[in-house]
Order: sequence, then structure tokens, then C-alpha cells
Amino acid sequence: MTPAALCGRLAAAGIARVEVTYSGSGDEGNIDDAVAWRAAPPGGDMAELNASEFRDHDELCRDWVSEALAANRGGWEINDGSEGTATVDVAAGTVRFAHVIMAPVADSFSLAADGTATDDGPATTTTRE
Repeated sequence: MTPAALCGRLAAAGIARVEVTYSGSGDEGNIDDAVAWRAAPPGGDMAELNASEFRDHDELCRDWVSEALAANRGGWEINDGSEGTATVDVAAGTVRFAHVIMAPVADSFSLAADGTATDDGPATTTTRE
């Protein structure tokens, strides 16, 4: 299903925005939560739907995000994993993923005899002979 098709189904239900959060690591991925809002009345704010109001579309949104992750970021839950939020903007017909890869970062620094630290930049691997 395309983002436009998803948004069409949500629009028909009066839903204006959906945020789906996900996280995973160690080969386990989870769709953590899905929250939806109905369109704002003129001059008002969007109102969050309660669980019973969103029930018919909750699974649709969770499944859609899971499939989109598999298609576009396959392995997102492997090893150190990743996490993020998919935001569905129904009026625009788009879904934006704020996706964070939880990869280890290595850097190195040196301490001079007087204790002054110097940033050496990215860590390098050396082989001992």
C-alpha cells in the first residue's frame, strides 16, 4: 500500500495525523505505539483519538510501518538496532520516518603527562605483531 492509499483510508475515518514509534535490537523489532489525531476545527487544535476511536486503524498503521521498515530499512532491528517515529501527515499524503541507527561510535583521545586531553579524532584499528 502506498502512503497515499494509507492516507486515503485514514482521511475517510476523519484522522489527520498518526505517529507510530518503533524500536529494536538483537534481532527483536517492535512497533511500540501508535497515536492518532483528528483534524482540528477552524481556529482549534487537533484532538487525540482515544483507543476505541482509533481501534479500527491502529493495526493498519502498525502493520504499514512494519512493512515500510522491512522494505526500506531491512534489518533495522538487527544487532545494535534502531528506533524511530513514523509520522503520517494525512493531508499531505506523506509519511516521514525519523530513524535513528544505534551503531556504536568510536573515537580516541590522548592524555598528556599533565593530564591535558587531546581529541585524536576517529579511532583507528592497529594490529600488534
